[in-house]
Amino acid sequence: RKHLLRHDSIIVDRCQGMHRSHLTCPSCGRESIKFDVFSTVSLPVVLEEKEGSSNNVMRVEDCIEKFLEGEQLDEMNAWYCPGCKKHVCALKMIALWSVPDILILHLKRFQYDNCSVSNNIIRAKIDDTVKFPVDGLDLRKYVLGPTSDDALPIYNLFGVSEHVGIAANSGHYTATVRNCKDGRWYRYNDAHVGETTGDAAVTGGAYLLFYQRAKGSAKWGGMENAMINRTVDPSKEAVTDQDGFQVVKSKKKKK
Repeated sequence: RKHLLRHDSIIVDRCQGMHRSHLTCPSCGRESIKFDVFSTVSLPVVLEEKEGSSNNVMRVEDCIEKFLEGEQLDEMNAWYCPGCKKHVCALKMIALWSVPDILILHLKRFQYDNCSVSNNIIRAKIDDTVKFPVDGLDLRKYVLGPTSDDALPIYNLFGVSEHVGIAANSGHYTATVRNCKDGRWYRYNDAHVGETTGDAAVTGGAYLLFYQRAKGSAKWGGMENAMINRTVDPSKEAVTDQDGFQVVKSKKKKK
């Protein structure tokens, strides 16, 4: 609700969800939980080799599970623990709390490598194919927050942005898009447009995946109904000053 007081638009309504970030101190077990809004989920590209084969096999579900795994923060990103009164390398867990009607998945295909010739750090490209469903991407087991049977977190693909090239600062972008009226797929390459299929977009160049909720609609990723069920009116604004800050009453000083 506080987020909506300052940021409310059709993008917020349909394209934003919420992460839940959970930090745990390794020394005293002190916990901190906070929620952050997202418009894109950036997924690590998971490389797994089949036994007896050199081919890398990946599914977008593997990338999602890797994203949700816990990680130990390093000293550069240490968290100040109120219990220990010092910065610690906390265990961090990220969870999907709510997911929007329009879900954008970003495959992190670029990684930092050391160039042996120039001894500089370069961003190398991961061209391995990540298999993702054209229809029926099911996120029900990953979403921790409120969901509705009328708008389950199950998605159909409607667009893919592809990158061709070996570096992040160069190359060429194309797009594969599903027409919302006739359901046909089209590939866009500059001025050239041709009919294709959704499965043809599952390549090593797929960079951004655009999904739409298959059934129903859940405003604010389902948080609208959650607030109403808790008798919180999301449309009722708090008293704010001219800068948009909420006005609070000062506490009376004790005599």
